[in-house]
Parts: sequence; C-alpha cells; structure tokens
Amino acid sequence: MTEWIPESDWRTIVQNVPIASIDLLVESPDGVELGKRARQPARGEWFVPGGRVHKGEELTAAVHRVETDELGSK
Repeated sequence: MTEWIPESDWRTIVQNVPIASIDLLVESPDGVELGKRARQPARGEWFVPGGRVHKGEELTAAVHRVETDELGSK
C-alpha cells in the first residue's frame, strides 16, 4: 500500500527541496519519441518523457520505469 503525504506537506517539500528527475530522449527508426500531455499543465502539448527519481532508486531503473510509464515501452 502506498501512503501519500498530505498535500500541504508536499507543497512545502517542493518549495524547499530539490527533487531529482530525469528526461528521456528515445530514438526510434522514425525519429524521436514524444508524448502528448493528457493532464494539466500543458494538456495537449508534446513533451519529452520524464519523471521523478524515487528515493533509493538506481538511475538505470528509473529510466526503464519512466520509459514504461510514459511510453508503454518494455
């Protein structure tokens, strides 16, 4: 079970602590893979896939997780 912290605590963290994140540049035979945002902000805009690195997560694992989450790749 995932336990979420209260929204007000999360806002305080985001305002005061750097959050590690990654962006991916995924090449395919047809060019570069992009996603189209489904949520705000920037709904409908093209983006480079990316996301946060989880605490204790190795960078390679984060890359594969974000690729799967954002592009459905395996």
